[in-house]
Amino acid sequence: MIWSWLVLFVAAMAAPVWVVVRDYRRARDASLVDGFAGDLVDVALLRGGVARVADAVVVDLVDRGALTVTDTNCLVPGGEPAATTPMERVILDFAGSRTVRLRAVRDEVADKCADEFKKRTTRLRRKGLLVAESGNGLAFLILHSFLVYTSGAQFMYWIDGIFVAEPLWLWDGPTGRAWVLLLVLWAVPFAVVTWNRGFLREDIRTPLGRAIIDRLVRTAPESLGTWVAVHGLATTDPAPDDPRPLILGDLEPA
Repeated sequence: MIWSWLVLFVAAMAAPVWVVVRDYRRARDASLVDGFAGDLVDVALLRGGVARVADAVVVDLVDRGALTVTDTNCLVPGGEPAATTPMERVILDFAGSRTVRLRAVRDEVADKCADEFKKRTTRLRRKGLLVAESGNGLAFLILHSFLVYTSGAQFMYWIDGIFVAEPLWLWDGPTGRAWVLLLVLWAVPFAVVTWNRGFLREDIRTPLGRAIIDRLVRTAPESLGTWVAVHGLATTDPAPDDPRPLILGDLEPA
């Protein structure tokens, strides 16, 4: 019985292991890692989420003189930039309409730019930088389990009669051992898929996404906004003219 079970176990593990190996091979592909061409928003979204995007765009606007930050941590419009993105325009219009600090800007960006964040997240998923939505991973798991327990079990039954005719999923022999082996046959592929799809961890980046972030951490940033997109607003020894501590105020870095 054990050899027949091992055949089924290998069949059950084939697809999950292939997915994991494929993801880590992509992460080691230098052309994919070095070829990432995301803008400031993509980098911040991949690195820290929506709040990090707001932080990075605000710092970039301050660095360009389009926003200024006061001693009371308020953001006020400065000079009009030559060109702005829709997200930058949302922030500038919001700062020009009232007294705002970074917390309010984060909320405003998350609300007004929700559709753009959804599109960008979808694009990052299609590029293999973020894991697919949990529903896709669950569908894969259900389909794979169904194939293993029907076609695989039926196949082994016809090979050596290891399965009784009624019901199909029980082995001839001790029932307890049969159920333990069935549990292992289901649980191990489930655990692999669950870990790979990020069901039980907060980091939803794929190995390729993490490899790209690691490269960006080691690369000199093009601007202060890019630095914040990668590293966040936290500073350990800021220069006297560094605006980041005033922008952050008493907030936690995203």
